[in-house]
This record gives sequence, C-alpha cells and structure tokens, in this order.
Amino acid sequence: MPIKQLPPDVASKIAAGEVVERPASVVKELVENAIDAGATEIRVDVKGGGVTLIRVSDNGAGIPDDELTLAFAHHATSKLASADDLFALHTLGFRGEALPSIAAVSEVTVLSRPREAREGTQLRIEGGHEVARQPRGAPAGTIFTVENLFFNVPARRKFLRTTATENSAISAIVSTYALAYPERRFSLTVEQRQSLQSPGSGGLEDAIIAVYGVEMAKEMIELPPTEDSESGVVVDGFIGGPALHRPNRKYITIFVNGRAVSNSMVQKAIEQAYQGVVPTGRFPVVVVRIQLPPDAVDVNVHPQKQEVKFARSDEVFRAVQRAIRRRLIEAAPVHSYGRPSEPIGESGAEAAAPTGDWRRFDRSAYSGTGGAGERGEAMPPPAPTRPPTTEGRRDAAYWTQQAAARPSPPDVAPTDEEQLGFGDELRPDGTGYYDVAGSSRLPPLRVLGQIHKTFIVCEGPDGLYLVDQHTAHERVLLERFQTLRAEKRVPAQALLAPLTLELTPHQLALVEEQQAALLQLGFEIEPFGGLMVVVRSIPKALQQHADPAAAIAEILDGAIADRSQLSWEERLVMYAACRGAVKAGNTLSHDEMRDLIRQLEQTDLSRTCAHGRPTVVRLSQQQLEKEFGRR
Repeated sequence: MPIKQLPPDVASKIAAGEVVERPASVVKELVENAIDAGATEIRVDVKGGGVTLIRVSDNGAGIPDDELTLAFAHHATSKLASADDLFALHTLGFRGEALPSIAAVSEVTVLSRPREAREGTQLRIEGGHEVARQPRGAPAGTIFTVENLFFNVPARRKFLRTTATENSAISAIVSTYALAYPERRFSLTVEQRQSLQSPGSGGLEDAIIAVYGVEMAKEMIELPPTEDSESGVVVDGFIGGPALHRPNRKYITIFVNGRAVSNSMVQKAIEQAYQGVVPTGRFPVVVVRIQLPPDAVDVNVHPQKQEVKFARSDEVFRAVQRAIRRRLIEAAPVHSYGRPSEPIGESGAEAAAPTGDWRRFDRSAYSGTGGAGERGEAMPPPAPTRPPTTEGRRDAAYWTQQAAARPSPPDVAPTDEEQLGFGDELRPDGTGYYDVAGSSRLPPLRVLGQIHKTFIVCEGPDGLYLVDQHTAHERVLLERFQTLRAEKRVPAQALLAPLTLELTPHQLALVEEQQAALLQLGFEIEPFGGLMVVVRSIPKALQQHADPAAAIAEILDGAIADRSQLSWEERLVMYAACRGAVKAGNTLSHDEMRDLIRQLEQTDLSRTCAHGRPTVVRLSQQQLEKEFGRR
C-alpha cells in the first residue's frame, strides 16, 4: 500500500481517540480548563452516562470573542509559548488538543463571556466543523455543552460500558478534583439528581466529607505538610487509620502539584508505609498531595496527562514513605469496640481529658512489682461526656504521683547473645527499615489474666484492653527483626543436630536465590542435592518452636504466596516474625504475659501485626459504664 497523508477528518478522529477515551475523559479536560481559567465554582451535569449530554459550567475568565474559534484549532493554547515552558508548567492543560479532539467526535456548544465584556458569544461545532456563531447574553465564565458523543465514530461508542459505569467514572473524576482543589466549589448532577456538592471552603477535610462521607472522614488522620529535609519535597493530605482499608487501590488518590496522577512508584511508597498496618491484600484510603518544583516533574509523558515522570524519583519515594509512616506511628488509633476508630492527639481530645497529667504513668503499677520502673508516653483518653467517676479505679493524680517517683529506664539494646523472646528490652530507635523517629505507643497496661489461651486481658488508664497474644508477639518480633537485620546482628541458634529437609522446587529456588538474606535472619541453609537442604542454624526466636522444619517451610511458602510489592527480604522478615510468635492456644504464665505486654508497649506500631490485623481492642471506661447502666 502506497504511503499517503491522511484526510484531516480521519486524522482528527485518530487524535481524538488518544484524548477522548470515554465520556469521563471529556469531563476531565473541561474541568481542567475551568480550573486553569481561575473558576471558583464548577458545575457538571451529565445524562446518559455522558453520551447524551455533558455540560460543564464555570465562573472563570471566559474566552474572548476573537479567540473562541481559535480555541478549537489543533495545538492552540494560551498556556505555552516555547518548549522550555514544558518544564515550568503551572497549569493542568497545555497541549491545545482537548477542545479540537472533543469537537471532532461530538456536537459542541460553547457560550462564553469574559468578565470585562458586555455580552458573550455562542459557538456551535458538529463533528469538528463550525455550524453557527452568534452573540448572546451570558454570565461571566464559560458553559461547554457536549452532546451525542461519538455520533460519527460508532465503533468507539460500541465499546463504552453501561450508563451506570460511565456515570461512576465521571463521578470519580469530579470527586478527584474536588479533593485536589478544596478551595473551589464543585457540583455534579447525574440524570438530574445531585451526586456531589463540595463546599469550596478550602479545607481538605471538608472536601473529604463531601466525597467520602462523614463516617469515613472520622477514620482518617491529617497528614500535616511535611518537607523532606534532603529533597525539599513537601507531602501533606489525609491518610486512613489501620481500620480503614479497601480491597483495591481505587481509594489511593495522588496529586502532584495539583494534578491527579497515577504513579506506580508513589503507590508503592504508600503501600510500603502501610506494611503491617492494613491486612495483606487490602489497601489504604489515602489522599496525598505532593509539591515539588515544576522542573522536577515531567507531565508530558501520557496523552491524557494521567502519568508523570520524576527527575529524582527516589527522593519522592522516600519523602512520601517517610511522611506517611511517621504519621501512622504518631497517630494510628487503637481498635476500639463499638465505635469507629478515632485519631489520637487531634484537637479537643487532650483538651477535654481529666485533670492531672495523663501522659505519663507508672508501668510497674500495671506490669507487676520488682525491678526499676519505666515511664512511657500514653494515649490521651477519649473526651468524656461527663466528669468521670473515681469509684473503683485510680484517678489521674495517683498515676502522676507514681510516675514522678519512678526513674526512666536506660535505652540499651540487647547483646548478640540475648534471645529474641520474652523479657528483652529492645526498643526500635530509627535504625530499622523504616527509619522513623518518634512514636505514640500504647499506655502502660496491667495484666489481669488470659482467656481461651488466646487473649490477654489488661487494665489500662482509660479502659479495658484485650490483647491477641499471637499478633502482639508477632509485632514485637517484626520490629526487632527489622532493627537487628539492619544492624546485621540477628542472634542465631546453632543446631546440635542439623535438620535435613526436602523442599518443593519453588521453596528451593527461593532458598538458593535468597541465601544471603536468610543468613542475615539467622537461617543457615545449604543445598544438599536434589530438593534436599541442610539447616544448621535458625533464629533464636524460633528455637522454642515445636517443629522448626515446619516453621521454615511455612516461612518460605508465605514469602512465595505473598502478593504485596515488598522485597523478598522484607517478606521473609514478616513471615519469620509470624511463625516465631506464640500461637493461639498456648498457655502463658503471668510473668510471660507481663513481659509480652511490656515489650508491646515499647513497639512503635503496636496496634497491628505484620499482616495488619489488630493486636489490641479497647473497651473504654465510658463504654463499660454505659453497658452497666452507670451513665
């Protein structure tokens, strides 16, 4: 077939296919234009899934009469003057392809009036051809009406989804920009019914309430602006607590310089920050905003501007991962019975606390007697609905007096000879994998007993705590493994009689590939021919395991089956902690329970295990009083 130039109408339809994939693509382009025009109010109306009608109205700058026709020409834009401007973009649109692409596959009517003009202009374009133009009275701003989408490209219309699905995609677009620009008021009407109305107050939390609802907003934690000291990247937004997670990534919303993007590297940073906080296979609810210089990000790498490329992606990854992980450690709430989790340390919670210093307690009063006591940061109790009674419990003044009389413990890490088990005093100090300083930990707890050989019952300063002994010990071991692995000093136990194991092909491949990582964890495993291996040492945390061979197989199988984006080393650490922890059904002595609780109090992410399951459930004093009719 000879080479020839395509006719203009064919070329326009092909170009439109890159920009206008579905009705939601039209809404995205028109909303971005409204934002770039400085609009503070943007209204979107759709019918028939956006195929019958899309109308986007704004109160922005408007388009002058002599530029209205030019706006629908290819590569016509007011946002670029030279190629250098591509690396200093401050607008969402810049290619000059949106309007001509939309007009090529639909019937478009645009009515626009600049604020300084006395009247507006209405322009009608069908299939890329101007058919009518006339002056009209109009409010300041622009109204774009797109009808009969893909009327001249029936093959494209055939591949559209159901009306409900297309409406859902449009709603997702408008909701995303309502979150990106909380200072602007967005309204969405679907089939003549209002679907979304954001207040435009400027507060991201208000926008989250409008998009996700009050209940979900209650379970989210504010991420204040955090500037990475090394790169200058600023990260802020709202992040979901441990109890707020979904089966897919649809609720991970990422903005880069105000642009909604999909970036696998940033998603991985977010998921890595939540590792061990949400259950495996579940994903957090996150609205994260990233600010960096325009010349540090390339937005011209995708026809629909949905992807970006960072000049220094490792710096962005580190800034996002550190900011979210640090905030989770500081503010992630304990799972509470009978009500949604509430972020601790938020405004009002501490201000309404009872009189006295509730922030320090005497651990020995909870953890038994004997030995030097400890002082630790405790969660402030929830705001009471009325002054709490002191009947049957110690008051805050008592705990304050006791805490003042106790010395702080020395911050000493265990030696290589000390066992990773009950009784250790190791506290992660930022040398582990996550490299996060500061934490907000459990309050000191007094052990009352064990029920069903699974749960440890404890008294705390603000209620009753039920601790899952397996997940609690798993969290303790995970943080210790991470810290000691980073320092390359995980204590191992040499076996008097080496174990000979027969592995599956997948297990053997993992052992051969990750032999160095296994050795760092205390596993000395050598191939022995065929599918056989010899195990000469194991981590000390596993030496009490009833069947070390089965534990090794379970660790390897868990790492293989894990579908997270963690590295092999991180997966091995996670499953080693799980298999080394005490199990449900193990009877613990009072001293063992007390030591386990003391260790859990000193971990940074004490509220969930490595797989994101809760370690602790709290019944507050107020809840107990309500159940017993005392309030």
